[in-house]
Amino acid sequence: MKKVLYKIPDFIHRHFWKKAGISQDEKLGKKIRLFYPGTQTEIEAMVDEYRKKQIGIFLLFLLATIFLVFLMRIDKEQSETILIERNGFGEGSKEESLLLENGEIITFTVGEKEYTDDELEQAFFDQFKWIQENMLKDNRDMMEIRSDLDFMTELSGGFRAEWISEKPEILGHDGQVFNEEWLDEQQESVKVQLMLSYQDQVRTKELEFCVREPIHTLQEVLVLKIKSMIRKQEEESRKQDSFVIPGVIEGIVIKKPEGNTVYGAYLLVAALFGFCFFYQRSRMEDQGKERCRQLEEDYPVLIYKLVLYLGAGMNLRKTFQQITAEYEEDIHTSRSKKRYMYEELVVMVNEMGAGAGEQAFPARA
Repeated sequence: MKKVLYKIPDFIHRHFWKKAGISQDEKLGKKIRLFYPGTQTEIEAMVDEYRKKQIGIFLLFLLATIFLVFLMRIDKEQSETILIERNGFGEGSKEESLLLENGEIITFTVGEKEYTDDELEQAFFDQFKWIQENMLKDNRDMMEIRSDLDFMTELSGGFRAEWISEKPEILGHDGQVFNEEWLDEQQESVKVQLMLSYQDQVRTKELEFCVREPIHTLQEVLVLKIKSMIRKQEEESRKQDSFVIPGVIEGIVIKKPEGNTVYGAYLLVAALFGFCFFYQRSRMEDQGKERCRQLEEDYPVLIYKLVLYLGAGMNLRKTFQQITAEYEEDIHTSRSKKRYMYEELVVMVNEMGAGAGEQAFPARA
């Protein structure tokens, strides 16, 4: 697969770009020559590799675009049947609309899903069981109530609960326990009528609790006060038809999902394409700036060495050989990193060693 992905950009480069983009390649070669002290053959190879990568990035972006367009067209195609989903138990009805061929829009109401008789009895049973398992909060069991209970009224699936305490001064209808001043193992039995309703169906169950004096640490008292304050605020807002959720909870940003995921994916692919396509150019410009900086730093040092060695009686060729030998020794022993000016000198000395004369080397920009 990798070979195929590589061969396609290579084929396009050899049969199309090499003929149509000669002038562009020449400009790119001049830019690369500024920061790479290689031979002309090596620079041409770098230009070819750079163009192949650009062609490959463009082809990947084109394929991704075609795939996303294909997905959007499938999403827009009209199917032979239209699926209308209901809201679940207790979620209420909803409005749906359909567009007719003549342009007219019809609107209709879709009711929530309803229980069968057997399902409803089982749901009542499950709700009673769930309430008894979750109403105790910090209490051990129904025979040892020392702190407030959770007498919830809104339940899942559209069920509602109502609580009637026979002794609201001890155990309130909302589950609040009034035992703050109780001492010496004081206790009191309280019966509570629990009425569970769903639409026009009602089921009842009698629960018996034994309220005892509280045993709290100072920390637990503080926690109970906080819970009581929160409960009071919640009760005061029950007549309001809306509420606000904070935008940040425990450091996590919260927001509603928006937008079409396909279009979002398209924008993401486009952004990645732009980043990959222009990354090489930006990197080349940064390397060019780094080359200029290094040349400004190394030029005075090079002139000093030339004057020093020429004054010692060396000829120009020997001087350059000595300077490059010192530079290569520094690189080998990790005393210095590669420097553009000295890399140019290494190429020049190597070519001189291969038979080229000093007059064959023009001034390097």
